[in-house]
Amino acid sequence: MKNLIKIVVALFIIITVDTSLSAQHWGIDGGYTLTGIQQSDNGTSGDFNLLSGAYLGPQLEFNLCKSLPAYSITTAALFEMRAGRYNIDWEKYGYTASRVLYYAVIPVHFTYHKALTTNSNLLLFAGPTANVGIFGYTNEHAYLETTTENKDKSPFGDVLNRVDLSFGVGAEWEYAHFGFKLNYDFPITNSAKDSDPTTYRQHNLRMGIVYNFKVRKNTPKTEK
Repeated sequence: MKNLIKIVVALFIIITVDTSLSAQHWGIDGGYTLTGIQQSDNGTSGDFNLLSGAYLGPQLEFNLCKSLPAYSITTAALFEMRAGRYNIDWEKYGYTASRVLYYAVIPVHFTYHKALTTNSNLLLFAGPTANVGIFGYTNEHAYLETTTENKDKSPFGDVLNRVDLSFGVGAEWEYAHFGFKLNYDFPITNSAKDSDPTTYRQHNLRMGIVYNFKVRKNTPKTEK
C-alpha cells in the first residue's frame, strides 16, 4: 500500500508542476461526491445505500488536434473520500455498517466546449474513469450500538477490488477562471472481490468547482 501511495503522490506532483508546457488549460477541481451502492448476494438484491464525501485534485485539458479546436481531452488526479453508515439488515439481520473509503480517481474525458460569450463556455464531456483504492475501513455493529463487532482495516484486496472502472458523463459552465460542473459515473466493473456480498457496484455523482489558472479567451465572431 505504501508503494501505491507513493505512486499517487508522484502522479499528483507531476501533473501539478510539469503541465504548463503541454496542457491547454490546467487547474484545481474540488467538490462534493455522493456514492450510491448497488448490492446483491448470490442473486438476492440488497438495499441501495449511500456514501457521501469530497474530492480534490489537479485537472488538465489537452487539445485533441488543431483542426478540431472545440474538442479536447480532460484528465485529473483526484483524491476522494466516500463515507457513511447504512443498514445491512438484508444481508445480516439486525446489523448496520460504517464504511470509509479513500480513492485515487483518474478520469479521462473527451470534452466538447461551446463558446457562450467572450469569457464563458459550456463544456460537455464523457469518458472512462479508473478508481484506485488507497485505504479505508469497515465497521459492523448491531442496531443502536457503538461498539464495533467486526472491523476490517484493509477493505481493498480483501473485500473490494483495488481498481474498478466506471464511465462518466457530465457538463460544466465555465466563466473566467471558474467552472461549475456536474457529472455522473456509471459502474462498469464490480467492486466486490469476495462472496459477501457478490455484487458491489458504485454509482458516483459529483458536484464541483474548478479553478483554472489560465482563462480561456474566445474570439468574437465578426459579422460578414
